[in-house]
Amino acid sequence: MTVPSVRSIEIDGGLGTLPSEMGDALVVVGAASQGPYNTPVAFTRAAPVVRNYGATGELVEACAYHTNRRGRAVIPVRARATVPGTVGALTVTSAAGTATAHAVTYSGMTPVIKSGMSPPAITLSGTPLGLYALKLQCDTEGAQGVATIKVSTDNGATWNAPPSLVTATDLVLTGTGLTAHCPVGTYHTNNTWTADSIGALPVDDFDAVITIVTGGDASGSALTCTISQDGGLSPPSPVTGISGGHVTVGGVQIDLAGTWAAGDTITFTAVASRPTAGQIAEAIASLASSKLPFSTILIASAIGAAEFDAIEGAVATLGAINKPQYWIGHVRIPAPGETSVEYVANVLTPLASKTTVRGSVVSRDALVSSSLTGRLCRRSPALTVASLETFVSAEIDIAELTLGAIPGVQLTDLNGNVIFHDEMIEPGDDDLGFLALRTWEGRDGVYVNRPRIKCAAGSDFMIAPYRKVMNLASKLLRSYLETRLGKALRVYTKTGFIFGPDASEIEKQGAATVLAVLGPKPMLSGLVIAVSRDENLLQTRECTVDMSIVPLAYIEGVVLTERFINPARNLAAA
Repeated sequence: MTVPSVRSIEIDGGLGTLPSEMGDALVVVGAASQGPYNTPVAFTRAAPVVRNYGATGELVEACAYHTNRRGRAVIPVRARATVPGTVGALTVTSAAGTATAHAVTYSGMTPVIKSGMSPPAITLSGTPLGLYALKLQCDTEGAQGVATIKVSTDNGATWNAPPSLVTATDLVLTGTGLTAHCPVGTYHTNNTWTADSIGALPVDDFDAVITIVTGGDASGSALTCTISQDGGLSPPSPVTGISGGHVTVGGVQIDLAGTWAAGDTITFTAVASRPTAGQIAEAIASLASSKLPFSTILIASAIGAAEFDAIEGAVATLGAINKPQYWIGHVRIPAPGETSVEYVANVLTPLASKTTVRGSVVSRDALVSSSLTGRLCRRSPALTVASLETFVSAEIDIAELTLGAIPGVQLTDLNGNVIFHDEMIEPGDDDLGFLALRTWEGRDGVYVNRPRIKCAAGSDFMIAPYRKVMNLASKLLRSYLETRLGKALRVYTKTGFIFGPDASEIEKQGAATVLAVLGPKPMLSGLVIAVSRDENLLQTRECTVDMSIVPLAYIEGVVLTERFINPARNLAAA
């Protein structure tokens, strides 16, 4: 080899032969409404995260939960997200409970901003087919029939050719799903009109319910409402005003028109914009050059099979440069009306064949309290699981009851009835390899069922502590072995094999390095470091070192035998 290095080969399956760090930051990879892409930066408070990445979204919510609930650092990594979010059908129901035809729209674009000399007020309609930073610019000056407008979907970096002649009020922006409405007037070459779909698309999943509290005309200032982002399962937000007919829910602007009455409701479901598999891998790869301490990566956006493979590849690459990681992702949450049986068939079963020894995939949804707004929102509980895994020491099983319930999570409605998947009541997700939540009879709150790794049957890495302890031990030993590179070793004159005392020294010092961190708690039951004694070092210049860990055991079942005894029988026998 031309570059001195230490390579590790991990052997899985050793446990199956038996008969039948606290200071690290949590990395959060996901979409956000603003901020730099693929740039790891550490934060210890939620406020600067919001200033840099926006006030809503899966990435920001996860960071805020960890900093506020655990008081620990986070490393947000904003991924590019070109899979556009969606806003479902807007359903309006009158106070009497009947459907109504009130005018309510979601354009998917931010309001048009015009600039230049007396620009005509161009407006947009339609629904964007992608993420656009739309810019229209007058290319030929004049009135309708003379003026031309050129169009860019990337804020002027490139332009669609040729410029379009303004001959009518409607100018179809081919391929975007949008139409520009160009009023009569004079168009000047310094006139520009900008709008974007990036800022208008949701960056979080939620079920919105807007309830009118004070009725009136939408064009005035009398309208007020409450907002729920969990489909009305929990108490809504305080009453808020509706200005100019616009109300914003989770970063999504809804436009109202006409007269509204108290008790009228608007409901819709939003699905967040998310990164592609390649964009997730790109974000994780940006961590390779970071000197910040981290050992757990949360993928805040929902993943499927392609994203799973991309994460695996990117995390494996980090491991090859002595940055071994435990990763946590989650599948999409159930759609409104989707039954548990349908969800298993649509979401869990297609991913059941995907396996890893490096990460966990969280299933289903729960009510999670926002650390930014205090409101409950129906979302994946993966952010709470990742926060707890990063908070505890590597050897801790987060299903341990003495850790207490997961804060800010519930599986029940306001009356205490279980309305979300509970692995104790409806087991099965764990069997498919997914990490699930559960309740315990007689105990308040929600708990992790098992910190399940999405591994194959028979793997040694069934639960997260084994992954995390191995990662930590590997990192420590590799760091020590790097100090041995280039250092002279003696060999036997007859064989050219490593001199026994030198091999023993490497074993002793390597074990001491690992046990100095893993031994005191302890995080393992035993450790053996073995240096190969039969390699031709003079020719290969490569030495093989084996690290064998005897892990801690974690009891997941107890057989309790119960009986009555009668002391009088002992007296009779005597």
